[in-house]
Amino acid sequence: MDTSDADAMESGDIAPGEMAPDDRGSQSRSRWQWLAATVVALGIVSLGIAGVLYWQERTLRAAQRELHEGNPRRALGLVAYFLDAHPEHGGALALKARALCANGQTTEAIELYERMGAATAEDLHVWAHAYLHEQSWSRALPVLTQVLRLEPDDADALYEITSCRVRLGLLKDALESASRLAETSDQAARGMLFQAVVYQDMGNPTESLKAYQQVVDLAPDGQGLQVSPEELFTQYGLVLTTQGQSEAAVKWLQKSLAVRPTPAAYYYLGNAHSQTGNTAEAVKAWQESLKLDPAGVPVYEALAGSALQKGDLDAAQKWLTPLERFGAIRRTTAYLFQQLCAKRKDAAGAERWRKQTEELRKREQRQAAINQLLLDRPYGFWTAVVRAHRFAEQGNWRQARDMIEQLASDEPDEPFVQELTAAIRKGGPLPSLERLPIKLF
Repeated sequence: MDTSDADAMESGDIAPGEMAPDDRGSQSRSRWQWLAATVVALGIVSLGIAGVLYWQERTLRAAQRELHEGNPRRALGLVAYFLDAHPEHGGALALKARALCANGQTTEAIELYERMGAATAEDLHVWAHAYLHEQSWSRALPVLTQVLRLEPDDADALYEITSCRVRLGLLKDALESASRLAETSDQAARGMLFQAVVYQDMGNPTESLKAYQQVVDLAPDGQGLQVSPEELFTQYGLVLTTQGQSEAAVKWLQKSLAVRPTPAAYYYLGNAHSQTGNTAEAVKAWQESLKLDPAGVPVYEALAGSALQKGDLDAAQKWLTPLERFGAIRRTTAYLFQQLCAKRKDAAGAERWRKQTEELRKREQRQAAINQLLLDRPYGFWTAVVRAHRFAEQGNWRQARDMIEQLASDEPDEPFVQELTAAIRKGGPLPSLERLPIKLF
């Protein structure tokens, strides 16, 4: 024991077994030095690990740059190289899915997303884009709904979900998202155009006309919309004509033709002129339409109808002759043949075409009733059956399969659904909707 310590004990300042103040300070300093050294060591280890990870992921950062710069194929190559060593790396898999979609390999992107899911709004949106590219509207819809939960003001997602809803016949829902899109300052005209089209599909020309008027007020040149300027002006002219505003319709249809002549614009212009009583200009417009589209069946019908009104039976025959092959499927064609036969005192021919016209009128009534069912019950079981049938008719077999598989599981014993399911799985032929086992009217 040091002499000073012994002296201190003898004087009573330090109890036996107690350290001197200098010793306690020395031990405390040692403890802190040890802790500091440990922290430093851990920091060095952490920095080392972070450095290794940063070095390992340099390939991913390079892939991200390539994708950002519009080189998805190069990005895919870099990601594949990284995944060889890290096959379950979530960030790398997500980047691969985004690169696949950007490279047009949407089927592969979908398979990857369906296996791993999506952790961010960006990946959800890319996933939805892949479905949209595949025209798989019913699969894209819930993904876009999730995107909008995370980012309610995303204008692109609002546009895309509105398009999905229109294609799936969910028109009231489409109006809701179109209205939200119209509230965004730079998307107002596009949102209003969606509303105009939806109201048109809903059979509400008055509201459709109001929306079209707002669209042309916001975009008088028709630029920056989801349709071309000539298509916008043509559709606006059509709605004006259906509302009896034929003079205004003529103005907008002529504006459409000034941008780019199309058969549809000339046909509707002829209808507008006819509505004002200007038959000569109507005939001229219809003939211009035929020059651009010699197979324009409604135009032949319009010209034949005009000739019959004037009593020019030879001209009517000339315009109707090319359409005889369509008489079995178009009521208007059959009715014009009926009128022509009657004016020529061909009783047998008139009766034959009368029966054909009546049969086609009943089909049209049934079709109109089906369309009304789709409007009145957009979420109904038989509505979904009809939509699956129509998607298949349009050649969108993927969407048709998506819909019919669920319906078949809901009603496995329904004969019509069984037959339609089998037809869609094989890629046709489809059973006729005339056999739809429900009372329509």
